[in-house]
Amino acid sequence: DIGGVHNSVGASRNFVKKVKIHSNYDYCIMGSKYNAKFYSEAFDTPMEKFVTDVGIPRTDVFFSEKLKEELPVTIKEKYNIPKDKKIILYAPTFRGDSRFQSYYKDDLDFEVLKEYLSEEYVILLKLHPFISKKYEIKDSLKDFLFDVTDYKDINELMIISDMMITDYSSAIFDYSLLKRPMFFYASDYFDYLDERGFYIDFHKDLPGGIYTDTKKLAVDISEKNFNIDKVEAFRDNTFEVTDGNSSYLFVQKLIIPNLK
Repeated sequence: DIGGVHNSVGASRNFVKKVKIHSNYDYCIMGSKYNAKFYSEAFDTPMEKFVTDVGIPRTDVFFSEKLKEELPVTIKEKYNIPKDKKIILYAPTFRGDSRFQSYYKDDLDFEVLKEYLSEEYVILLKLHPFISKKYEIKDSLKDFLFDVTDYKDINELMIISDMMITDYSSAIFDYSLLKRPMFFYASDYFDYLDERGFYIDFHKDLPGGIYTDTKKLAVDISEKNFNIDKVEAFRDNTFEVTDGNSSYLFVQKLIIPNLK
């Protein structure tokens, strides 16, 4: 997530001080030097171990024209999603101190979103993998809200979506490669700040509007009130390689030289 980088896998600060859980890395792959500096501090790992000129191999899927053509068909069929509607991916992160105490903060009003957006859009709900409790969708929302939490690959859900709503999820970094609108619903900003903190400036650096009111969010989506230039600037700050060749570069620069 964009918060809690020191505690992203449930290890406490005291545990990390005693057990150097990231000390055995030879390389740390990051999208850019800008983001690497935060992880260098969090992992207590020197910057020279961070490699930023090969990109992130998993992001190559975003550049596949074949997937962009096939995935909307297969995923819509899997979940019986209307074929004529645009897709909003809602991917909130978890709350709680660790994966064993995590929960979903259910404060986005889907009824309001349906009132304003259902003629053009549907929403796919993708909860964080730490959330074990299934979300119960009201009958009144079943033609508008679709729970796709059991779909394993969030990148593929990103590919078929027209825009994304999230709160503090690190999904925004990969999503910026698609150059599509992002909106941030963060009604518990101060609570989250106290619980986990942030390693970016939440109100300055995010590539989209920040909301605490569902109606205002719905109106801005319906009126196409977003700034793609901010998304592209965010992408350029996040990734030094944005051409879909990261897997190739990874093998050429890190794997093959170490086989000799």
